[in-house]
Amino acid sequence: MAFDPTKDKTIKSKVFDAATDGQQIEVKLVSYDSGPEKIQISRFNVVEGSDNKFLKLGRLTLDEARCVRDAITALAEEE
Repeated sequence: MAFDPTKDKTIKSKVFDAATDGQQIEVKLVSYDSGPEKIQISRFNVVEGSDNKFLKLGRLTLDEARCVRDAITALAEEE
């Protein structure tokens, strides 16, 4: 079964600035084809005037890890 982007639904998301200038980290609560809700964590390079460029998440600073933890907690508590 191939991935169908029309079946991918973002329920909620939180975005915050990463420790590296020009980057953001997004924590999303998503569901595929009405399946179970899952957490997706992504890092983006913010490019003005065009779409953001996806980057490998890689290692997190402690501050970024704390922000991810807080975002996950906030998404879970909003249920």
